[in-house]
Amino acid sequence: MNTLVLNASPRKDGNSACIVEIIKRHIENVIVFNAYYNKFAPCQDCRKCFTQAGCVIRDDMKHLTDNWADNIIIVSPIYDGNLPAPMIAIHNRLQFLYANKTALGIAGQEKKHGAIILVRGGEHNPNVPCVAKLTATDILRRLGCDVKSIKSLAYAHTDKRAVSGDITFLKKVAHMVAGMCAGDGAKKPIARGAKA
Repeated sequence: MNTLVLNASPRKDGNSACIVEIIKRHIENVIVFNAYYNKFAPCQDCRKCFTQAGCVIRDDMKHLTDNWADNIIIVSPIYDGNLPAPMIAIHNRLQFLYANKTALGIAGQEKKHGAIILVRGGEHNPNVPCVAKLTATDILRRLGCDVKSIKSLAYAHTDKRAVSGDITFLKKVAHMVAGMCAGDGAKKPIARGAKA
C-alpha cells in the first residue's frame, strides 16, 4: 500500500514533523507532501475545470491528485482554529475534482483510507466546532477517502509540551497508521515500553 502524508507545518523540526517521522517508521511506501515547501499555486478561478479534464495549472498538486495513494494522512498544526493558509489553498484547488465530476461526468477518486492528526497550543473548546478537522475531512473527501472511515487524533497544549515527549500519544499515532495498512505495508508496531 502507498501512503501520502500531507504535512501542513512550516516547521521542519516541530510537532508535526515529529509525527510524520513516527508515521514513516511504522508504515512503508510513504511519500510526504509539505504544504509549505512543495510548489503549487492557489486556484485562479479560471473555471476551465468545468469544460476540460483536470486543472490547467501545472505544478506539484499533481502529487496529491494522481490517484496513486491507498492511504492519505493529514498532519497539521491548528492556526487560529483552522488549518494553515497553504492547506486552505489546497482545499480550494481541489475544487477542480468537483467541477470535473459534476460538469463533465468524470469519476471521482477511488475509495481510500484517510486520517487526520492535528496539533495545537492551548485547549480545545468542546463548545466550538473544530473548523480545522472539518476542512481536513473535506480535503480527504475530495481526494477520495471514505468519510465514514476517517480516523483522527488531536494533541493539545503544544505551547507547554512538545509531542515528542509524549510516548503515549506517539504510540496512538503508530497504532492508528499501522491499522490503516493492516497486513500490507505495516512495519512492526512499537513494543510496550519501547521508545517511539
